[in-house]
Amino acid sequence: MLEINSMPIEVVSKAVIAGILASLACGLGALPLLFPQMDVKRQRGLGYGLAGGLMFAASVYNLILPGLTISEWSLSLA
Repeated sequence: MLEINSMPIEVVSKAVIAGILASLACGLGALPLLFPQMDVKRQRGLGYGLAGGLMFAASVYNLILPGLTISEWSLSLA
């Protein structure tokens, strides 16, 4: 198997892809600059809504569900 500094190439390629995706996500922060005619209050509201939704999703999928997985409780999202 191909290795880079004793790391499998699959690990390195996944890290590179994750880095590229993170860079693209950071670039999304410049999108409001493409709409200068939009009201500042509306831009701020959309930003707060997006940030709130991202934080909610992060808390559910990365904190609550793994915690329930290792605990005795169960949760049904259906």
